[in-house]
Amino acid sequence: MYVKCKKLESARRIFDALVEKDIISWNTMIAGYAKVGELDLAHTFFDHMPRRNLFSWNSLISGYSQKGDYMMVMSLFNCMVLNNVRPDSVTMAILVHAAAEIGGLEQGKLIHSLVVRMQMKVDAFMGSALIDMYCKCGSIERAFMVFRGLTEKDVNVWTTMITGFAFHGIEIFNSMKENYGIEPGIEHYGCLVDLFARSGRLAEAEEVVDKMPMKPSRSIWGSIVGACRAHGNMELAERALTELLKLEPDEPGGYILLSNIYATSGRWSCSDKIREHMERRGVKRSLLMGNVCPVRLFLIIWPNICLK
Repeated sequence: MYVKCKKLESARRIFDALVEKDIISWNTMIAGYAKVGELDLAHTFFDHMPRRNLFSWNSLISGYSQKGDYMMVMSLFNCMVLNNVRPDSVTMAILVHAAAEIGGLEQGKLIHSLVVRMQMKVDAFMGSALIDMYCKCGSIERAFMVFRGLTEKDVNVWTTMITGFAFHGIEIFNSMKENYGIEPGIEHYGCLVDLFARSGRLAEAEEVVDKMPMKPSRSIWGSIVGACRAHGNMELAERALTELLKLEPDEPGGYILLSNIYATSGRWSCSDKIREHMERRGVKRSLLMGNVCPVRLFLIIWPNICLK
């Protein structure tokens, strides 16, 4: 009860007071800490429990998957197999989710092949995970193949497939003008750029920006900046931030982020020049946070996270 209410300290006191601790008690604490992101504590409990079962492994692996630590997920999975614990569909779905979170198509395909080799039934639960992974990794064709091959299709399967198609709706954008005579506005271009950027197709996102019949808005450049950070494209990030500074020359977030990008890539002289230019313009580093829009807030917070 305390774990479900996320009162881990109270749960821990009761656990410590138990004279006899069965495997359910240990697993409850591991799952509780894993769900709230306290993975060090979850791992400590896992290491100290006298014996483990499949639920113990799945709980810890799930925690690292939610954190996006794919390497630890696979390390634990390998240890699990070496300890002669056979994974179930929950285990494999967790691995699929971990691959989806890092956009690892090859890793996802490898995990899918393991599911097939283990002759594991691809039910609605596993099917939804695979469809979601392939969609997030940019392979809508494979996602649809999984969807068509499922004998059981619950509402989650349908929703995941619909979401995947929506995420990859480039064709819909083109049909606006060609089939319905609707001229796309800047908000439509913004959605298209965001779709390309989120799926890692940065070259196509940049091409859309270059061919737009109107000037890109700050939210469009903000989408590209966020995607460049996730996919490590510093060259495009530099261009996006430069354009963002033209639109908001008196906002400090863009200057700070561009300076940090230069510093991260070892271009210290460029980093210093940006900060000097910022000071010459009289741009102050402090803002009233309550008046900052989400894109500006991201630009302010992200450099501080990087520096940590």
